[in-house]
Amino acid sequence: MTFKHKLSRRLALMRNVVLLGGLVTLAGCDLRKLMGLLEGVVITVSVDPAAPNITAGRTVQLTATPRDGSGNALTGRVVTWTTDNAAVATVNPSGLVTGAAAGAATVTAMSEGMIGTAAVTVAPANVAVASVTVSPAPASVTVGQTAQLTATPKDASGNPLAGRVVTWSSSNTGVATVNGSGLVTAVAAGPATITATSEGQSGSAALTVTTVPVASVVVSPATASRQVGQTVQLTATPQDANGTALTGRVVTWGSSNTAIATVSGSGLVTGVAAGPATITAASEGKSGTAAITVTAAATNPGAVTDLAVTGVTDSSVTLAFTEVTDGAGAPASYDIRWAAGTIAWASATDVARGSCATPVSGSAIGARRSCTVLGMAAGVGYQFQVVAFRGTLNVNAVFGGLSNVASGTTTASTAPVATVTVSPASANVVVGALQQFTATPKDAGGNPLSGRVVTWASGNTAFATVSGSGLVTGVAAGPVTITATSEGKSGSAAVTVTSGGGGGVVLFQETFEDNAFAARGWYDNTSMVTTTAQHLPTGTSAAEMHFTTGSTIPVQGTSARHLFPGTARRSTGSLPISRRAIRTAASRGSHCRTTRRSTPALEPLRSISSGSPRAGRWPAATASWKRMSPRPASTCRLGTTTKSCWRRRCGFNPHQGPATRAIGITSRSTCS
Repeated sequence: MTFKHKLSRRLALMRNVVLLGGLVTLAGCDLRKLMGLLEGVVITVSVDPAAPNITAGRTVQLTATPRDGSGNALTGRVVTWTTDNAAVATVNPSGLVTGAAAGAATVTAMSEGMIGTAAVTVAPANVAVASVTVSPAPASVTVGQTAQLTATPKDASGNPLAGRVVTWSSSNTGVATVNGSGLVTAVAAGPATITATSEGQSGSAALTVTTVPVASVVVSPATASRQVGQTVQLTATPQDANGTALTGRVVTWGSSNTAIATVSGSGLVTGVAAGPATITAASEGKSGTAAITVTAAATNPGAVTDLAVTGVTDSSVTLAFTEVTDGAGAPASYDIRWAAGTIAWASATDVARGSCATPVSGSAIGARRSCTVLGMAAGVGYQFQVVAFRGTLNVNAVFGGLSNVASGTTTASTAPVATVTVSPASANVVVGALQQFTATPKDAGGNPLSGRVVTWASGNTAFATVSGSGLVTGVAAGPVTITATSEGKSGSAAVTVTSGGGGGVVLFQETFEDNAFAARGWYDNTSMVTTTAQHLPTGTSAAEMHFTTGSTIPVQGTSARHLFPGTARRSTGSLPISRRAIRTAASRGSHCRTTRRSTPALEPLRSISSGSPRAGRWPAATASWKRMSPRPASTCRLGTTTKSCWRRRCGFNPHQGPATRAIGITSRSTCS
């Protein structure tokens, strides 16, 4: 562009600005409105690329972009291209530059008087690559990180050569890899060389891949306890400064005391002997530890052998013993039991009150332990036992052996007698029969008092007498009061003496309070059923036998007999006398008829049928077994049939009731 042309262009632009300034002044517009008036006017022209490199004979496309005062690109504007050195580079109307010869040229783009330029460098055609420079040259890269490298081919004069093909490679892809554009990725710690090659010439960069340093080592679990011979697996985790776990690091293990515990290269710890040991894991100069406690192999808990009663009061007993091991190296726990009189562990009672209350926790093996049992009765002899255990009672307890038995007697209470309780409070006694009563003196709190003197008295010795031990004997039919007195306080029981209806003497007594018949001399059928629903007044239980029409044995089972040891022989019609069984004469035809037997036994009722009795042998076995004649019973209605039943009156009266009502061995009539 000539100087004259440039000058005219600038004058035109100044004229436009002056005119616009005048308009702004006349209209009172601000600068922003002025800039708005300049929008759409080419102010600058940008050229891209601004500095291309080509070889002679090659081309590069340039692009010109007219822009307004706000930098906005303007389209549809006319752009003209020129070069200042056509011998080096030419440009066509569309901006395509062609290298002519080696050298430099400036290409200019003009639009509406505004211009932009690009500096073009033209290299000689067919210039060989003399060297390749790789940059940057990183000293080290951390595993997992990347680095971008650039390769620059150059001619013999050191001039960069554009448009040349470059290939990349790594000397150790296990350490670092590189892609086709020169992007390096660190794989593992170690050295590697990255090489760029172009037209047979190469350049390289030495690279060292490093790992993130270990800042700490965490060992898990941090503490553990094992018995001798047992193992525990430990795990070591190297971490960086941020606490991030690091993988692939070498870890070495060690034990502070291999006589207590050893550790393998993988962290497996084995207990050798009882004691403590520290296990250490180290990696890259950093370490972590775990505390290991080795205990002796578990055995059964020890047994207490020196349990003793060291003190008593009227309501407590103090025990002492030496604590033992629980079999696993720790103090045992204890289950302490007691019993009044002779102790049997299975039926003894766990201590529930006082410092001996079960379970008792141990404190130290070999320590002398003392505790107190509360809630004992005054003046009573007790026995105690203890067993050591580990674990939880009724869950997973492991027990040792039972201790020795310790005995002690609580002191007698000094409290005065406030009341006297006589048991039973009432009773029915047949003439000639016996009834044992018990008197219990008590203090004002209702607590039984032992060791107190009790005297007994009968309100009417013509009806009943009482011994010094409370044994009452029926003398004649009638009511009488039996009184027990201790320290001026009295209690009484009401006794009704009955004649029994047929006389006779007690042979033996049976209460039927439980079904342990064999232990009381019964045989043949010891499975008789007792009942609490069908018994005489003042009683609590009875044996029950049901006879159906025409039966010879009760439907409950076969016969039941009671054996008496013979002591003498008498004539026909008599029963031999024993020390505690005295016979009375029996009327002929009676269902209690006796027979001659060298070893007599009481035999069962043979049969009973509707309407009348049939002769047979009757087992005279009740609380007042006496021989009496049968008598008709009232009728029983069964469905639509009315039958007469016979009650047996062979003196069955297990609770000394005023009237005997029984079929077989039963406490009430049963009609069938």
